[in-house]
Amino acid sequence: MFLHTYLINLLDSSDKEQVNERLDGLLDAIVPRGGNKLIRSVVENSTVSVLQTGAIST
Repeated sequence: MFLHTYLINLLDSSDKEQVNERLDGLLDAIVPRGGNKLIRSVVENSTVSVLQTGAIST
């Protein structure tokens, strides 16, 4: 499978506001990879579909 380079973008900042600003309107779905805190934040704040691949402890 070949992916065009314009389909992938490296974000050089972990600042949440800057990341949200750059991604606004560009995503159809998110697959968060990381710890429970990150996954919970993505699920709670996302405006697009989120595919959860890990358990979130309650």
